[in-house]
Formats: sequence, structure tokens, C-alpha cells
Amino acid sequence: MSHSLAHSVQHVKYHIIAKFASVVQPRPTLGIILSLVGGAFTLSLATLTASMNLTVALANPLFDFTLVMGLVICSGGSLLYFRPRRHSAWGAIILIASLVDLTGSFYFLYSPFNGTANLFTLFASVGPLVGLAGSLAGINWKSPHQSPNQQLPPT
Repeated sequence: MSHSLAHSVQHVKYHIIAKFASVVQPRPTLGIILSLVGGAFTLSLATLTASMNLTVALANPLFDFTLVMGLVICSGGSLLYFRPRRHSAWGAIILIASLVDLTGSFYFLYSPFNGTANLFTLFASVGPLVGLAGSLAGINWKSPHQSPNQQLPPT
């Protein structure tokens, strides 16, 4: 009787480990953290702008642009977590969104129409720069189970 109980316990342990094996797989942690922080900075800038005057913020294309790019950067960071085998693709998406948002921030900062280039506009470049660092960390990450020249099959 004890042998069948031990076998049942072993069987249950095997199924629990198999169920959670995808959760404990290696992930590009630095890329995930930096991408989420960069996206959070970008979204906080959009939220700060909207809290001043929502009607004016919604009519401002820079606000809409910053909001969308912040969501793309955060989504890419979360996809780095949930689908780490496709880290290069997610890192490239974060890289493109960060560069586009950084270009928009610099355009606004150095625009001849902007007479109020202040600390607020410099804050706009922090999120994309952190997202850019996260994208590079996500792209360059190598799985511990992967040899240097081996590509992992996509899932």
C-alpha cells in the first residue's frame, strides 16, 4: 500500500513541476525591468500631461503619441517576460518604439515653436532612454541552455 502511495505522490509532483516549468524558465530579467521602467516613465509623462488639462492633452498629438509609445514599450517588456524565446523580436519592437519616442521628445525639445523648453521636456527623454537600454539588454540576452552560435526554435 505504501508503494502505491509513494508512486501517487511522485506522479503528482511530476505533474506540478511540469505545469510550472514554463514559469521558472530563464528570462532576460534586465531587459524586462528596464523596459517596464522606461515604459512607466513614458506613461507617467503622458499621465502628468493629462492631469493638467485632459481636453488639451487629448487634442495634443504629442500626448497621444507619447501614450501609444509608452504602451508599446510596456507591452514589449511584458512580452519579454511571457515569451522569452522571442526576445530578439520583442527587443526590436521596444528599440523601435523607444527610438521613435526619443525622436519625438527631441523634436519637441528643440522645436522652434517650443518656447518653453524646460525640465518637463527633458523628463520626456528619460523614459525612451531607459526603454532603449532595456531593448538592447533584451536583444543581447542569451539563454543559459543555449550555446553561443545556437538559435532556439520559436514557440
